[in-house]
Amino acid sequence: MVSVGGFFLSEVNMSISSEQMQNEIFYHQSVKILNMLLEKGFISKEQHHQIDLLNRQSFKPSLAGVLP
Repeated sequence: MVSVGGFFLSEVNMSISSEQMQNEIFYHQSVKILNMLLEKGFISKEQHHQIDLLNRQSFKPSLAGVLP
């Protein structure tokens, strides 16, 4: 059983390909990095939002709305 962001995939009740799983992990990592950059004042909230939109287009995370 695979855990993403503290949730097990069976709890979300969906099957996921290994490629999509990799995209989910990459997206989740990008969010952590963006949050760190925002907290340290390296980027603004608007830049954070714009970069996150680009990351969502690139990684196409299907769990982004489910995970914290």
